Amino acid sequence: MAEITWTPFALEVLQSIYNYISKDSVTYAGRFVDKLIDKG
Repeated sequence: MAEITWTPFALEVLQSIYNYISKDSVTYAGRFVDKLIDKG
């Protein structure tokens, strides 16, 4: 499997996604971001 290199911009977007989801649930925000990182 190819290795993913997270660019600074991609990490900013990931943080934005986390911030948006965490408005409803910090737990689910963390799980979602973890899954994205694991798939990457």
